Amino acid sequence: MGICVYYLNQKKYIIIYLITLLEQLGYYSSINYIKVVGNILDSFNISKKWLSYFVTDNALNNNTILNTLAIKYGFIKEYR
Repeated sequence: MGICVYYLNQKKYIIIYLITLLEQLGYYSSINYIKVVGNILDSFNISKKWLSYFVTDNALNNNTILNTLAIKYGFIKEYR
């Protein structure tokens, strides 16, 4: 699973950073990924203010992750 950051810089250019590319070493489950994604966001000091939209492949695990992140960061999943 890769986590990328996209944003517009001051000159209105799209900037893209790959902040992590994860290999799942244990059982593939929502709980494992929730912990990993949460830790990565925390380690980069990414707060609710900096979260905008998420792009996933609609797998059930991704919905569970986004539901949990929505509760943790206080946003409405359907709008993000």
